[in-house]
This record gives sequence, structure tokens and C-alpha cells, in this order.
Amino acid sequence: MRLEERIKNEVNSWGIEKTWKGENIDLAKSVCYGMGEHVTQKVIKFLGSKIADIDTNTYQKLNLREAIKRFRLDYVLYHLSKNDFNMSATAREIDSEKSGSMRVKITNMLKENNLNISELRKRKHEQDLPNNWSYEKILGLAEKEVKRYEECINYKLFDKFISINSEEIARRFVRIIIEPLENRQTALTPYLTLDFRAAQESFISNYLKEQFFKNKENSRKAAEASGIRYGSYRMAFSKRGIRVSDLISAHKTSREKTYNAPEIASK
Repeated sequence: MRLEERIKNEVNSWGIEKTWKGENIDLAKSVCYGMGEHVTQKVIKFLGSKIADIDTNTYQKLNLREAIKRFRLDYVLYHLSKNDFNMSATAREIDSEKSGSMRVKITNMLKENNLNISELRKRKHEQDLPNNWSYEKILGLAEKEVKRYEECINYKLFDKFISINSEEIARRFVRIIIEPLENRQTALTPYLTLDFRAAQESFISNYLKEQFFKNKENSRKAAEASGIRYGSYRMAFSKRGIRVSDLISAHKTSREKTYNAPEIASK
């Protein structure tokens, strides 16, 4: 779901129709949509190099090809940031055997995503401040932007609405940005200690398995969700030595253990 859609869904969940009876609801919603876009863009700008492609959520919501591209970029951006955006050092760290070709891959990856290494490095240094990645600081920035609408819109009901709810409105708009970032960071973490090729291979294997279980152990539906043909999906399993029967058996055993777990006696 794109950022604009998430903003509209959030505003639509506020129940403006019920609380603003007799008022121009369409106008009120339009102003709130605009406020949401303004506030979220301010947060994105503040986060700078810590964020890329905010419209992408967790990997499992993408097809396999898009998920791999998204994963590769996130993985590379993490290691670039870790190495102060030094491309040579990053290439050596994630592919010591073929660092030269890895450097070319990184360059092409950044170009494909309209990212510039000099700009990324500059933004990182601009943000190297104590506690910059704190939720409280981001929320404070967002609330300040929300309160500006109280000053610039000559509409008493809207002014009151902002005055009473500025912190909650800011919190809801910030959540639109932070949740996808946190979800993706959590999904990325297990692969960060692996080199580039091992990380990508492990990611693909886990993606295929997760789609299988997400689609209730139906390979055809999992293949469709992955954006590939059924035969290609099964071939990808076979290539990695993954047997569907073993997956089902292991999953069944895991569920039974969870279900039959004894209660811990309380003293």
C-alpha cells in the first residue's frame, strides 16, 4: 500500500463524519489528507538516509522478484551506513572474494533506486546527533508541524480539533512511517551477519517457505503470491533441497508441541 493510501485510510478511520455533523466533511478530510502528506514528508526528510522507498512494507507483501530487489537494497544500505558509505570497504566486507564486481553491483543498485553515495554520506553526517533516532524527537517534530495548521486555517471547528488532538494526530501520522521501517528492519536483521550471496540465498529460501505457510500450505497459491509459475516455485524448492512433505511434517510437529505444552505450576 502506497503512502498516500495509508494516509487516507488513517484519516478515514477518525470518524470525522460522526463528530463533525452538519459541517463540510469533504473539505475537512481534504485538509487532513494534505496535513498527513505534509507531516509524513517532514518525517521522511528528517530520517534521511535511514529510509528508502517508504511505500514498501514487509518483504512478504511483495512478489519474489520485488522482494529480492528490496532486500538487496536494504542489506546494502545497512552495510554502507556501517562503513560510513565507503563503497570499497563495504564491497570487501560483504564479498571479500569478488569485491570489484560487488562494488559495481552496489553502484548499479543505487542508480536503479535514484540514490547518490555522496548525498547519502552527507545526510548521515548531518544526522549524527545524540538520540536522533528517538521516537520522542520524531513525534515532537510531527506535532510541531500539525500545530501549524491551527495557525494557518481560519476555521474554528478545525482549530479546536487540532488544539485538542495535536499529539494524537502526530502520533498516528508518525506511525504510518515508523511501522513499515521497524517491520522491515526486524525482517532484515537475521541476514546481516552473512555475506551478500549467503544472505540473498537464505532470504530466498525463507521467503519461499513463509509464502507456503502464509498460503495454508497450498503451493499453487504460494506460487501465485510469489509472482512466479507453479513449476518455477516447486523448482526453486527442489534447487535448495527443500521438500514440501518435510515442511508440512515439521510444521505439524511444532504445532503439536505448542498445543501439548504442560502448564507451569504456580506456587
